[in-house]
Parts: sequence; C-alpha cells; structure tokens
Amino acid sequence: MTTLSHAKVMDRLDSLDWASPVVDRSGAEKFLIDYLRSLTSARRSYPSYKFDENTEIHWLPGPHDFQHRMQDLGFYGGSSPEFFTAHWTNINHMYREPVTEVRRGADPPDRTSPQLQLLRLVSPPLDGWVRNHAALRDNNLFRAFLAGLGWFIVQRRAVFLFPRPAIRTRHETNTRLVLHSTIGPAVQFADDPVSNQYWFRGARVRQFVVENPERITRAHIRAARTRELRQALIEQYGLLRYSMERGFRSVDHDAYFGATLYVKGGKRTSYGDISRRECVVELVNSTPEPDGTHRHFARRVPGNMNTAHQAVAWTFSFDNPRDYMPIVQT
Repeated sequence: MTTLSHAKVMDRLDSLDWASPVVDRSGAEKFLIDYLRSLTSARRSYPSYKFDENTEIHWLPGPHDFQHRMQDLGFYGGSSPEFFTAHWTNINHMYREPVTEVRRGADPPDRTSPQLQLLRLVSPPLDGWVRNHAALRDNNLFRAFLAGLGWFIVQRRAVFLFPRPAIRTRHETNTRLVLHSTIGPAVQFADDPVSNQYWFRGARVRQFVVENPERITRAHIRAARTRELRQALIEQYGLLRYSMERGFRSVDHDAYFGATLYVKGGKRTSYGDISRRECVVELVNSTPEPDGTHRHFARRVPGNMNTAHQAVAWTFSFDNPRDYMPIVQT
C-alpha cells in the first residue's frame, strides 16, 4: 500500500473544485478496486478479507433511500464485516503515521479540509465512506476520491459506489465554513435530484425556504427546533418584517446615516417585571443598486441602544457613537 503525506493530501484537497466535481466513473472504479486488492494482498494483517474478482460493481446516483435501491438489485445491509475490519484496521494504522510529520514541524495530523468536514453532514452513515483525511492518505482511495467517488459499500458479492456531490459554501466567519446557497441546493447530485439538500448558513432547510421564501410564515419560524434554523428562516422571511409583526416600534431615525432604530420591550409588565428589551436597526445602503434603488436591510443590535446613530456605530464595533463619524459612506 502506498501512503501519501498528510501535507500533500491537504494541499490537493484545498485546490479541488468542490462546486463542480467531475465524476470519472471508470477511474474511480479502478482505484477503489486497486485499494480492495491491496487489502487482500496484506493478508497477514487482514486474513479474513479477500477481494473476489467477480464482484459486481453498481453505481447509485445518490444517498436518498439507498437501502431500498440496493434491495431492488437484490442486496441488503451495509459493508461486510470482513471488509469493515480490514478497512478500518488500515485506517487506524495510518492515523499513527503523521506523528513523525508533526515532529518535523508539519501541520498537525488532525487538520482536516473544511469541505471534507462538511461532507460528513451530507452523507449517510455508510461503513466504507471516506470519513477523514487518514483514509485519504491511502494513494488509491485518494485518487478514487479525486476521480469523483464520494463513498462506497463493499459487500461479499457487490460493491456500491456513490458520486461525490457538488457543494456550495460560504464563510460564516473567518474560520467557519458552512454549507450555504440561495440559488438552489447547496448539496447537489447531478443525476439524482431527490438526494439534493438545501442549506442556509449551515442550517439544513426545506426546498421552499431557498427557492420560494415568500411561502415562509411565522408559524414556520416558531416551529424551528434549532437556533440556526430559526435564524435562517427569519433572514429569508425578512428580519425587519418579522420584527414589525412582533410589535417593534420606531423610536429614532438618523437621516445622515439613513438608519432607523426599532425597539420592543423594556416596559413593566402587569406582573411587575421588566420585559426584555430588543432592538433592531434598519440601514439603507448608501451605494445604489444597478437599477438606481437603495437596498434596505436590518440587523439585530444590543437591547441597550437608544439612538439610531449608536446602533450604527455598534455595527462597526464602536461602543461610543461619537467615535464613529465618517465623512464619506460607501
């Protein structure tokens, strides 16, 4: 078995076109079979596994309902126990090899391509899937992955291969890469639309949230089970619209900055408590759009904001609004 250096794998992964992968099925099949043969040749380490040259090769277009698709072909379950043991024994062995690289000053062995981390979110829990960079250190598996192989199931009589999907991403922060697309599915299988997935800033959403946001209702927002999903729905629904419908009122407007501060709460309730104060600032982009209009957008700001100027200053990381007095706005 030929093992690649950790640095070489990472550099090649960073240069891939993740949004438009080219799937070379014949190439991916060849490299995966070479990997299975290599497991067979190392029989002293993995005596229970042997690759049968008469094994059937089947491509499944995507992960949707893959178990039933396999059953339609007469196969059941996941990878065979023999392959599972041999494969992960090999992977665990490669986990120990990067230690010498770290001693030489290379990157830590646990640094994983951000896109590869995201693929963990979109793939079913298949035994043979290339889950981590250690698996890709095997030369044959790495070349199969580059040829467009996403993951695989190896049984005694058949091998099932899945293509690597196209993924669209965005940098949510300087260090966090998330699945995101506002123009269609963030995870797209070329030949299997039912396997496509829609993600908005790292939250998996229903198709209509991306393609028909006008169908979102406040009931959808209230029913959101996670904070990330709730924020995604609110952003597509419109933060200002959602705030106004919840009872926010305008308390200050600054014509120079083109900003309006909206507030809700902060009043004494019938039980004698002070309700939580929430603030949203509406901003008008000073740079006109191609059609000559000016884009309006809203942002949440801390509940202690009292003026629109103060809220705008806070969005630019100024605690004191007197420190934020730009001469020209772009």
